[in-house]
Amino acid sequence: MAETERERDRLILRDFVSLDLCK
Repeated sequence: MAETERERDRLILRDFVSLDLCK
């Protein structure tokens, strides 16, 4: 469970960075 949560957090972080870069 913890691993999945960590992976999800990493994915969200990546999306956030992508958005910031796009912006």
